[in-house]
Amino acid sequence: ALFGLIAVEARPLQWFLWMATLGGPLLLLGGARLRLPPEFAPRLTRFLIFALWLEVPVCAAQYARLAEVQIGDWYTGTWGNANLVGLWAAVALSVCGVRLVTATAIPDRARTWIVAGGVAAAAAYLVWGASAKLYSASIFGAAGVVTAMLLLADGGLFRIGTWIRAVIVILAISWTGLLAESWVRDNFEGFVSNLENSEKRTLLTRVVFGVAERYNSILGVGPGMLGSRAASAASGDVLYKETESAFASLLGPAPKPEGWAMSGLWNADVVEDVFYKSALLTMPFSGWGSLRAELGWPAVILLFFYLLSLGRQMAAIAARHSGAWSIGVAAAVGCVGLLPMLFFDNVLEQPHITGPLAILVITARGVAGALKGTKASASDRSTALESSVDHSRPHSSLPRGRP
Repeated sequence: ALFGLIAVEARPLQWFLWMATLGGPLLLLGGARLRLPPEFAPRLTRFLIFALWLEVPVCAAQYARLAEVQIGDWYTGTWGNANLVGLWAAVALSVCGVRLVTATAIPDRARTWIVAGGVAAAAAYLVWGASAKLYSASIFGAAGVVTAMLLLADGGLFRIGTWIRAVIVILAISWTGLLAESWVRDNFEGFVSNLENSEKRTLLTRVVFGVAERYNSILGVGPGMLGSRAASAASGDVLYKETESAFASLLGPAPKPEGWAMSGLWNADVVEDVFYKSALLTMPFSGWGSLRAELGWPAVILLFFYLLSLGRQMAAIAARHSGAWSIGVAAAVGCVGLLPMLFFDNVLEQPHITGPLAILVITARGVAGALKGTKASASDRSTALESSVDHSRPHSSLPRGRP
């Protein structure tokens, strides 16, 4: 950051905006610690399940009204955002899948199986209809990683039953892929074609290989100067966006690195054409790209291990505290899922993603702290009770045959 200020362009206001959009969420995810009552986790779980079911009739009505009229993005739900519907529905479905593979709290009643199956079916329906399938795929991949974390934490990786369930899940996924072979092939070919000719690929090529020709290739150009939302907010003269707000006029014009890297990548023609393509593969915005350009390769490496270790912490909480199991797994899947999603967009700078994720992380950490404190207090009371027993007379000194 100091290198960017001294050697590139002195714009301290960009630092503050970057801190509010990216630095703040990172500190919130890693540092926020609240002591929450143990019953808060199941209450939050029930509320989230209610919110999931609330989206089903709304999305069904939107599909019936718009599916044959508009291209994609039908399932916006009550959030008005089709990406969010698919993202959080994929998280809910992943929690069901992880519970099934790890055999955690297997339902012993038919009613429980029916309810769990209904939740999984509702989540699968929302994932099917929502946009941003790349987000859902990232979440499902993260669910596999979190499953391995949980099994390693409790030793379940070495149980034959775990391997049998894992093999069944893999075979089911493979069988589904074979049934939808043409759909998978068409989407994969479309993915490759869109990425090869996309503005996102051009941006990533510039920030990975072109930065060294103009700036320091290791340290970057400073926070809020290239690719981040803070940089985009000041770049109305380079990017196709509304520039009439007082905030945009206060920050503009675009920082020099932003003007160089974004030149010609997001104009009126591209915005009009993206309607017929995959937006995530076309838009020249990437969390990893902006981080590499602004803070350099060390920040990329640190953020990767930061999110991975945060996911591992959430998985460990879920393994140790059954009361926070669902919340901990959801938080772990969300943290690990950010790793691939950051390739496609600046998701860590979007409050509608980091906000709910921060709630999950803080809840898991807070409830785990409360449960740990409760166990410690119970242990202290037990120790105090044992120490209060009168051991002044040894039992061997009592007369034989008397109580």
